[in-house]
Amino acid sequence: MKKKFRGYASFVRSWQEEFPFNSSGKLATLWFDEIIFQIDHIKGATDVVAQWEDWDSKTLKDLNHLWIPITKYQPKYRFSIDYLEKRFIAEHPDLEETAFRIAHKETKKEVEKQKRKPKSPQDHYVFAREVSYAYLGLLEGVNSWMTLNKTFPCVFLPLYRENLVIQDLFSVATKKTPFDIFSEAINSRLPDLNNVTWDEIVELRNNSCFNNFREKMIHLHKMVHSGDINSVKELIDKLQFSEMKELLLELRPSPHKFLVKAIISKIPMGLPINPISALLNTHKILKEKKILKKYGWIYFLIEIEKIQNN
Repeated sequence: MKKKFRGYASFVRSWQEEFPFNSSGKLATLWFDEIIFQIDHIKGATDVVAQWEDWDSKTLKDLNHLWIPITKYQPKYRFSIDYLEKRFIAEHPDLEETAFRIAHKETKKEVEKQKRKPKSPQDHYVFAREVSYAYLGLLEGVNSWMTLNKTFPCVFLPLYRENLVIQDLFSVATKKTPFDIFSEAINSRLPDLNNVTWDEIVELRNNSCFNNFREKMIHLHKMVHSGDINSVKELIDKLQFSEMKELLLELRPSPHKFLVKAIISKIPMGLPINPISALLNTHKILKEKKILKKYGWIYFLIEIEKIQNN
């Protein structure tokens, strides 16, 4: 069975960033086979945006298939404090402590940045309420992701505070993922995804060379250890230059090309199938498949650059 690449976005991210209808949502949509949302009305929101932006019907169909509500995999899931407390908090005191600590610290920093340090009892109440909401949002978001991962691997697409929590709890979360490499590669070619339409995003996803490009990014992920975006871009540029030279050599005319044509011309007419011609056509098809398998990622990069230049 073909492996599915799955991502997960919390309710808080969808609410704060209008995810997935922004540039980061476009990146995630390009990479993942499914994005699971901690909300059950993603389809309704998608239909509204599709009508507003006049998407192609195929685009809407593909995205409704790709953007999945969490209830598909957790039918009994409900976004509520009671559900969370009864089923989770007692089992994960480490998450509870971490989420509260980060919610309090980051909310305090935000309040001080806005120069609205609590003075009156009412101010302190407002501050405590903000910390409480942030804390519960972190708990619920991370809880849902951890629960999904019991069923299948799923990459968290976190907000800043959510990222702090998972870094604190899981050291592996601090490492780059293939999606991070892919994001840097796409951003180096398409620096402003806001200018790319959803129809173009879906068209790129359906490109025959897309899977080849994704495999190349997974390969690069194994090679890259630096967190510097320039190192990723430099590595891709070098690989593209090197493999394009190889591709040109693959496509160069055969020195026996004219000899073969001469042989074909000597075969008597009237045969239902020219055996040598049929053999050459088969060889050509096999060669094209081999080229696409090895160099398809370069063709995909070219398609991306065409969008950038339009």
